[in-house]
Amino acid sequence: MKFQQFYKKIIRKSKFFSYYWEKKYYKARKEKSIKKIIKTINKLDLYERKNIICPKINRVIWIKNNLLNSFLFSPKTNKAIEKNDFYNNFLRPGDWDMYKKDIFPDYLKIENEIGSIGFRTVVQLFEEGINFHNTDEYKAFKGKMNEKKLKNRFLKYKKLFKDIKNNGYKSQIELGESFKGRKIYDEIRIAIDRNGEFNYICSSGNHRLAIAKVLRIDEIPVIVDGIHKDFIKDSSQDLLVDINNALDKINLR
Repeated sequence: MKFQQFYKKIIRKSKFFSYYWEKKYYKARKEKSIKKIIKTINKLDLYERKNIICPKINRVIWIKNNLLNSFLFSPKTNKAIEKNDFYNNFLRPGDWDMYKKDIFPDYLKIENEIGSIGFRTVVQLFEEGINFHNTDEYKAFKGKMNEKKLKNRFLKYKKLFKDIKNNGYKSQIELGESFKGRKIYDEIRIAIDRNGEFNYICSSGNHRLAIAKVLRIDEIPVIVDGIHKDFIKDSSQDLLVDINNALDKINLR
């Protein structure tokens, strides 16, 4: 399994992968088959969408914080939707975007999900003034994590809150964040519905989003993990270009 993953990484980083995918994409375009075009785009995973193809559709854009007020959930499980739901599914038709709830208060009420616990803990710490020993995140990790590490975890949250308050909200790239020598491009993740509204995908950035909400930050960086098919207006006859143009219009920077 590890060998297969290693092999796949080498293949998709090569020029051959990009050439092969582009050939399939432009063949679908030539046939003027919108179904094939969408299928070809949706074969790309999260990594490939932001690193391999051009233009890069899975990229960081800046939006107004006060326009991100809802999160998506599955009507089958009633659980919040995560980024893996958009893994090979960037351009999605259907009614998935109709199932949404308000971040305040609904996301705060979700029990036993790490993302919502982290979000709620930030609100408890910095808006309600609760001692970290009494926060939901401390209770969730107590006994599962070394006490010193757990305390340092909360010290990092306080440091992050203070930094954002004093210096403004910065993207991971601006902060120079890296993991094993590679830059981190992870941000708050969203999906755009058919009406162009932003919906939170509860996978990463829970603490950062909560801090942005508590501090009422004006603009925040996000990664678009999915778009409803009906939001994209096909004007150039190149769906990739149309997606990129739509993201450019939204992007505040």
